[in-house]
Amino acid sequence: MAYDTGNIQDDRDEESMQLLKNIADVEIDDFPSHIIE
Repeated sequence: MAYDTGNIQDDRDEESMQLLKNIADVEIDDFPSHIIE
């Protein structure tokens, strides 16, 4: 795939968001599920 600078930036942002989601999922897993529900 060909990238321009905009696409590269978007990919970095999406990767960062995915990392944040993964971290959030781990933190959520530390809580009993009934608190979230």
